[in-house]
Amino acid sequence: NLFHYKAILMSIFNEEVFIISHQHTPLGQTSTALRNTPLVNPLHRTNLQRIASYIPIFSTFIGIKTLKGISSLQYSMVLMTGNFSSVCKTLPCPEIYEELPKVRKEAWLEIFGIKALYYLALGVIKIIKLIVRYLCPCCRPPEPREPQNPLTPTPLDMGQQIDAIFSTPTSPTGFKDPFLDDLLQEDKKKAPHL
Repeated sequence: NLFHYKAILMSIFNEEVFIISHQHTPLGQTSTALRNTPLVNPLHRTNLQRIASYIPIFSTFIGIKTLKGISSLQYSMVLMTGNFSSVCKTLPCPEIYEELPKVRKEAWLEIFGIKALYYLALGVIKIIKLIVRYLCPCCRPPEPREPQNPLTPTPLDMGQQIDAIFSTPTSPTGFKDPFLDDLLQEDKKKAPHL
């Protein structure tokens, strides 16, 4: 989702200061040495800078500043914590590590001055997909239909169930068995009302 992506991406730009409350081992894991140290975020943007990042000439300068800020932030994290990798799961390390590739991509779009066109094209493609899905029946997911035959058979009443269980065998058409015919004749004599 485009809006979810933008919301995640903007969170690193919103923070003016990161509070680093831990250090890392040489392998990148959280160590027990805790200290609350503020780290100024070089990627912080004001509202004016966010708007200017969509305007081609201004976006080039903002993109260059962002790439320098990424390097500065990584260097500061290594100096303050001892290591900076994806192994650490203590905040703010995972957020920063996860968002840096997205910020780097955004910075390159800004440097080339195509950030506004990129997001405009994504929006237009999304709208076209919705329209095509709505208008074209072959692209639409199939509508659920009622099955022609019920999934469970309709229950029989008690009399029909008894008849189905205790029915007398009938011979196939064209088959003559004198023994079976004699039995049927005896049944009819015993119960003439049937």
